[in-house]
Amino acid sequence: PAPAAKDAAPDTAMAAMIAAAGAESDRWLDLIDHGRYADSWVAAAAVLQEGIPEKQWTADLGARQPKVGRTIMRERKSESYSKTLRGAPTGDYVVVTYLTKFEKIPLAEESVAVAKNAIGQWRVAGYDIAISRAGTP
Repeated sequence: PAPAAKDAAPDTAMAAMIAAAGAESDRWLDLIDHGRYADSWVAAAAVLQEGIPEKQWTADLGARQPKVGRTIMRERKSESYSKTLRGAPTGDYVVVTYLTKFEKIPLAEESVAVAKNAIGQWRVAGYDIAISRAGTP
């Protein structure tokens, strides 16, 4: 019984990391939902900012919005922790996947990669959206 209690600590720490990353992901998506594209770029991790200039980021999201329409529903589908993320240095990453219903397109899957920065803050390092293969929730 004693080793089980000892093993619970890393699980608790992992759950706390995933919860913190998920909360940041939710907060960040809320910026996009409210048309605050520049704010979403400013709030993102350096790896995202280095990959796309703010002007292009805001233009891309601004062009996408009329095509997808407003967000009707979004629910977390999964969260997964990793030490690696394609195109980024080794670190702490959580990929949060959402099943999302937008006004003008079929059910979509949003993937948000969240990275822990040098001072321990979680910041969005990547964002992707694709039509879902899942059925309606």
